[in-house]
Amino acid sequence: MTEICFFPGIFSEYGKQPSIVSVQNGMVTVRRGDGALVATAFYTFFTSLHKHITRDKWQEGLSLCRIAQNEILWTCMAVMATEGKQLEAAEESYAAIERYDKVDYIQRVKKLPNKTEKLAEMSLLAGDLLGAEGILLQNGLISEAIRINIQMYNWNRALELAVRHKKLVEDVLEARSKYLKVLEKAETSPSYLALMSNKTKHETSEVIAKEKDQVEMDELIDEMTVF
Repeated sequence: MTEICFFPGIFSEYGKQPSIVSVQNGMVTVRRGDGALVATAFYTFFTSLHKHITRDKWQEGLSLCRIAQNEILWTCMAVMATEGKQLEAAEESYAAIERYDKVDYIQRVKKLPNKTEKLAEMSLLAGDLLGAEGILLQNGLISEAIRINIQMYNWNRALELAVRHKKLVEDVLEARSKYLKVLEKAETSPSYLALMSNKTKHETSEVIAKEKDQVEMDELIDEMTVF
């Protein structure tokens, strides 16, 4: 029987350079580095992976996934690496299961210069918007916290933060307007309608004030011309 998978390196449970010989009926036969064959239930790979991760042994976890070459195992690794904010491990795991959208996202995150933003983006990738926002707010990154809520279409929270901190209010309104335009829907949110109404009144007042100033200026010029 030929070996179907081989990866060099050290895998603690099976010695050096282990390889899978066969997978049949839920049983995996592994050839140890010393040549001995060891049969184990496939679910053991999952328990072993969990044990490595809980001990913060990410490289050992990756080694196990490389040996098993099982999509479900790689998926588990991807999820745990994302939750653990392990960029390299998450990137390799998502690539293994052909989730290239996630790979691209992680590569973009890796280029961020700010460590806090990286942590927030990884929380966002794990689906924890509240955690991502909390990381940013605790570090004074208000604008970034507003932007991730816009990114996730969490419109009420984006507006709440923008109004409370008096930041990016116009950006939130513009993003919301574009979003509704794409969906071909009218605004129905009371919060947005109220703010837009106040904005319109304010803009109207400014226009009237400017027109009044212009009239007064024109009258003054006329008077000076007479004299």
